[in-house]
Amino acid sequence: MVQRETLERIAWLCMSQGQHPLPDAEVDESFHQRPAYQEGFLTDEPDLSVYDEKPPEDHATDEPESEDHDG
Repeated sequence: MVQRETLERIAWLCMSQGQHPLPDAEVDESFHQRPAYQEGFLTDEPDLSVYDEKPPEDHATDEPESEDHDG
């Protein structure tokens, strides 16, 4: 299992090495003409207000994740 902290450290390391920035992705602008895009474009906006709420606090009684370094 990959832990978020590990990924954050890897990302920080990669970004701090002074490497050139990643190139921009090439986007085929004709995607606006695709039926799937046009169908999705005309749907109602989703209600994302549930994400405005504060997440529940972690409980101290939860067991910590084990740090299995053997894979």
